[in-house]
Amino acid sequence: LMNSIAWHETPLIQGDFLKTSAEDAVVPSGLHVISDFITDEDVTMLTNIIEGNRHLWQHKGFEERKRIQRYTVSLSPQFDWIVDKITSAIGDTLSTSATKRPSEIIIEERKSTSFVSNRCNTFETSTSEVRTECTCVSAKILDNCKCSCYVAQLSLNAECIQLIDKPKERKADCWDVVSPQHRYKFLMEPKTLICKTGESLWNWRSRITLASGANNQDSIDGNTQRSSVTIAFRQVVTSNASSRGNQEKNEIINNVCKKKVDKDDKDVEDSSLPQVLSVIVTTSPIKSNPSTEVLERAFATFHHGGNEFMEVEKLIVCDGVRLHCGRDDSTSGNQARKFTKKYQVQTI
Repeated sequence: LMNSIAWHETPLIQGDFLKTSAEDAVVPSGLHVISDFITDEDVTMLTNIIEGNRHLWQHKGFEERKRIQRYTVSLSPQFDWIVDKITSAIGDTLSTSATKRPSEIIIEERKSTSFVSNRCNTFETSTSEVRTECTCVSAKILDNCKCSCYVAQLSLNAECIQLIDKPKERKADCWDVVSPQHRYKFLMEPKTLICKTGESLWNWRSRITLASGANNQDSIDGNTQRSSVTIAFRQVVTSNASSRGNQEKNEIINNVCKKKVDKDDKDVEDSSLPQVLSVIVTTSPIKSNPSTEVLERAFATFHHGGNEFMEVEKLIVCDGVRLHCGRDDSTSGNQARKFTKKYQVQTI
């Protein structure tokens, strides 16, 4: 695919240029490119960090051929050096000293055999970088000097292709773009930083694939299958609408709690949710499949219930635990009888 595309050097509004698939491509404002942003030594350091956290990989996408690691910057000091470098570079690019550090890091590894990568001429679905608007966009402020939100993308070890387009409406089901010049591909070269702010962040959609013919033959785990690793550093301000929604959600839960208690009992009526509610989660443990992933995913959704719901008591019920009773003597034809063990309460 990469070899079949005629790349055109399209100037950016803020300087530098993009290698685009369309000669008359409309480049969004707020899109910045910094070539050779990191060194080979930096790539090695980042690769070692990622390899040291293999247990954090989560498989996504068709046939699970894309892997993702997520980090909260405030809890991941191992990334401080690259976070500081990106924050400084974005501040220089935007000519402001008030640039905030990214709050989240998302690492993605894509295989060359992925369904989308091999058929990207046919399947070209793009998505918005951010689902909901921040306070700046809600107030119709897209001036980079006033909006502190950005997403910085870094291709670590291979050439990637990013498809971008600008839909007529910012809706997930809007497939019509503003014009043919508002939909094209551009080349993400290794060690080059792509920074999206303002219009390019909020009004344009994108999707990244591994370029066919990319020169990298090594994955993070040493697999010889061709792969690409991209890192996104995200700093997006939570919108007031989202904050109000969470507050309203908490108020609704508290009101429901109070309606269910005895109105004659003042102490009970004024109780908090954790004092009157316990959550029971059932599971059927199987020795051949000891994974706790289903439980972990269930518990990861509890924050949707509000702050107090996160603090309620959680009980895990292991249903249908079968044990052998007696001696298992298969040579004599006698097998130990199985029985269901009674529940035991354990605090975890």
